[in-house]
This record gives sequence, C-alpha cells and structure tokens, in this order.
Amino acid sequence: LTSAVARDDMVFMAIKMLHLHESFCSDLKPSHVDIGYHYTRPENMDRIRTDGLMTHAERTAQSVGALHNGSVFGDGVYTGNNPFAFKSFGEAGLV
Repeated sequence: LTSAVARDDMVFMAIKMLHLHESFCSDLKPSHVDIGYHYTRPENMDRIRTDGLMTHAERTAQSVGALHNGSVFGDGVYTGNNPFAFKSFGEAGLV
C-alpha cells in the first residue's frame, strides 16, 4: 500500500488554511470554507500527489491511466461533504 500523507503535511495545510481565512476576513473578502472529501484507490495516490486530481478528459489528454468509476453527473472530480458517504469508491480518502 502507498503511504498516507504525513501528519506534518496535514498540520501545515490546516495552519495555512487558517491564516488565509484570517487574511480574507480582515480584507472583508468572502471567507466561507467548505471541506470536500474524495475517495480513490491507494494505487492512485502517487499520481494524485504528483499531478493532483484530474477529470477523465484531463487524464486522457495526458495519457494518465486510472480506473474510471463513472460519471453520472458528467466528467469531473467528484467530492462530497460527508466523509463516510462515498468510501465505497476507494480505501484512500482525500480532504
């Protein structure tokens, strides 16, 4: 299995997000944050770390192979706001 994202990386991301939120608030910019969860197979994680999440069209254009779970709502990167609802799409969860 591919290793998970390091705890230090998650802490760094959370701190950066909080600082940006404070900056947006002080600049009177919209500052609402939604968290999205995306599930995938562990074997996709190295490529996601390198290239990020990609639509089917983007993967095709760049010749990136990945198992396609479908596109009921059209081509895109699917996320949900419930961390448990879509675990059937893969064992690796991304925030």
